[in-house]
Amino acid sequence: LIRSDAQPATLGTATLSHGAEHHASFAPQAAALTTMLLDNLTTVLACELVVAVRAIRLAETGPSQFGTARIAEFAAQAANELPAGLADRPLREDLAAARLLLSNWGASHGLG
Repeated sequence: LIRSDAQPATLGTATLSHGAEHHASFAPQAAALTTMLLDNLTTVLACELVVAVRAIRLAETGPSQFGTARIAEFAAQAANELPAGLADRPLREDLAAARLLLSNWGASHGLG
């Protein structure tokens, strides 16, 4: 889905004035595709965040042992805010919490 949405909007064709003109602005389509891509990217990043937190929990270690202090800060916050437990279960709630956390991080860093 992401790969097909990432194709340039100009790959589509538009013929205007019975073939006399072959130009059209694809800006609205490109904007819509970009919005969809950003939503899909957020889902992918949320999946990665959930997996990272579960891996930290499985390793029975703390987030402070991974990467820089800034990364450890984000990992600790994620570990505190994502649902606990490692049992096999649907991860819908985890992904929703991770998406919200990513959105909040983006907003607090001027990206939202």
